[in-house]
Amino acid sequence: MPLDKASVVSDLDQSREDIQTYLEDDDGLVEKYQEAFRSLPRDWTTAEVRDELSTSSYPGAVPISSFDDADSIIRHHAPSDEWESHEAVNDWARDLLLDVPMVATDGSEIPPTTQFNVPLAYVQAAWCLNHHRPTGALKRGQNGKLLSPDEITRTGGEEGSDEYRFVDSSLVGLNRYEHEAAVVVDRIETLAEAYEAGELENPPIVLYDGPFVISFANPRRPAIRNRYLEAVSRILAASAYHEIPVIGYVAGTNAVELVKMTRLLLRDDLGGERTIPDGRILTGMMSPWGDSTIPFLCRRDGSVDGPDDLQRENVRVRERDSL
Repeated sequence: MPLDKASVVSDLDQSREDIQTYLEDDDGLVEKYQEAFRSLPRDWTTAEVRDELSTSSYPGAVPISSFDDADSIIRHHAPSDEWESHEAVNDWARDLLLDVPMVATDGSEIPPTTQFNVPLAYVQAAWCLNHHRPTGALKRGQNGKLLSPDEITRTGGEEGSDEYRFVDSSLVGLNRYEHEAAVVVDRIETLAEAYEAGELENPPIVLYDGPFVISFANPRRPAIRNRYLEAVSRILAASAYHEIPVIGYVAGTNAVELVKMTRLLLRDDLGGERTIPDGRILTGMMSPWGDSTIPFLCRRDGSVDGPDDLQRENVRVRERDSL
């Protein structure tokens, strides 16, 4: 049945006061966190922060040595002072990226269909290489994979029993993740060969649609979680070995790394306050163009504790390239 848009608009209008109250109540807490963020470089050193957080297994984030040289956790992007439109931003980016090859990837999936007796699914990853040349030079490609019943079903019943099999939709997401990771690694290796052969004027860059801290995999079964870790480790290992930067990005985030760290450091002031996303706080501290925070090490949860996976994948990359 189609959505009744008029009804939705009416309900939103009737809830306007509740929504406004919620936002106004949040403003005071946001300002409190903002002041706490501003105080960090003034009142703490890297060593002091690390010492204070040493008893917490996952304090959200920890600073690196550059924290001691900063007078703010916000790193201002000075060129943005002159930008007043998207066109100005695009002009700056155009000059910066001229003749820099950049490839981006993204994935999609068709979940198991119920129209056939045999459960099947499909995943694919598409990529686009932009050489950023005035004459225009784009290359595109896509790689798809049909998932067989064995790849998207698992056994049920008591442990060790094959009493019945059922479709596990989470396996489709896992296969999509692995497939996209394989395409990213393939693009890294292809770009590395082209750059080493002198076919590319500047070192290439790879954009990866997603975070490299895959905490979403933590609640899953160990075997599934390990497959996620191995997939992202292959990307990072290929990037490190071929010295091609891979930039992970997300369109929006509810991460609370800096908030969690700050609440632990300022327990008396913030320990009783509720947690809100870092982005909600940082938005009011940054200009709308180009500002960032100084770097921190992510200590979100156990998903950051996988050095063995990365080292193992580094060995595999080196062994394959030596053949």
